[in-house]
Amino acid sequence: MKRQAIAAFAIASLICSTAHASEAGPGQISNLIVVENGTVLFNQSGSRTTPPGCQASTTPKRWAFNGTTPAGQAMLSLLLRAYATSKTVLIFGTGTCTAWSDTENVYRIDTHE
Repeated sequence: MKRQAIAAFAIASLICSTAHASEAGPGQISNLIVVENGTVLFNQSGSRTTPPGCQASTTPKRWAFNGTTPAGQAMLSLLLRAYATSKTVLIFGTGTCTAWSDTENVYRIDTHE
């Protein structure tokens, strides 16, 4: 019985996680900024689902990621291409704000043609 209670608690903890990842539909990139530590910040104009609680209400369209990693460099390359060609992208978040304290981290970027 004790194992069942522990298992139920573990499952409930996963389901009721406080992190809530958001996503943004097709939109264009703007306000692309790279800061000294390699963090990339940008806005995306697409319609966004409810962001996590760590996202600042004053910057609801902003996203962030670490541009110093190979994955981050690949995402930056994709963003620059989309920005330069006025292509739209879809953004998927992680539900956390570790790259920039008030901005959701990017999990994935998809081109939308």
